[in-house]
Amino acid sequence: MKAFIVVYLHSFQPKKVITQTLDRNRGNHLVEKYIKAFSNFDSYLDWADDPSFFCAQEMLGDIRQASWGVCRRDVRNQLQSGDLVVFFCGKRILEKPKEWKYYFIGFGTVKETIFREEIWRNNKYSIYREFYNILARPENGQLVQYEIIGAGHEDWRNRLTAPYIIFDSEPTRSYFSLQDPLEVAVKKEGKYFEEWNCSDPKVKELRYILFDQFGINRNLRTNSIQPHRHIAIHKAKPIEKTAELLAFLPDQLIKLFQDKV
Repeated sequence: MKAFIVVYLHSFQPKKVITQTLDRNRGNHLVEKYIKAFSNFDSYLDWADDPSFFCAQEMLGDIRQASWGVCRRDVRNQLQSGDLVVFFCGKRILEKPKEWKYYFIGFGTVKETIFREEIWRNNKYSIYREFYNILARPENGQLVQYEIIGAGHEDWRNRLTAPYIIFDSEPTRSYFSLQDPLEVAVKKEGKYFEEWNCSDPKVKELRYILFDQFGINRNLRTNSIQPHRHIAIHKAKPIEKTAELLAFLPDQLIKLFQDKV
């Protein structure tokens, strides 16, 4: 079993990009709803909805049925059914633009890994053709770029080379919450790393569950060119102990947040 900690960012988009997206999707009330939700000060959505928390909730009525198909190609390439992805959202503090806050959004157990061609070929996956992270659609026998939100990615073809991830909606296998998620840390101006608020018992316990018990001594941030490099929990040492602990990780996280499940 593999398990990764991943940070995605909520960063407000330029007014021009918002306007262009709305103009291209005029009359699409769900896109309008997404833009409104994304633009709220208390939004924890990713731009273009990847992971697709908005689309899963609005189109399937269940945030646990989220998918992941645009970002972190290097992580998606390693995932298989049964693996775990833990998501944190990083948000810039508007009144202090050089500071960031970090929130625990939840975790998803991988149900399936598929490629875009299969989504368009197999009607079992037809709903995902409408998700904002679909990235491409077939035309004349080949995939062409198809991005609903924003200007799109110049490297979309490269992003397609990693699988599209669908998470398991079983309550004991996945948990996501965008409603008042747990604030865990702040990155202050002039600092490389975030500071965790371990005076909060839940934050302290979460830090233990995801980092301390595995002997992981790094933070969500690094001081490298990639400030939010993913963390591969399963590569913690010793490997034998890590494998045993990973088996209990979903239960530990669910128990910590069971009052919200």
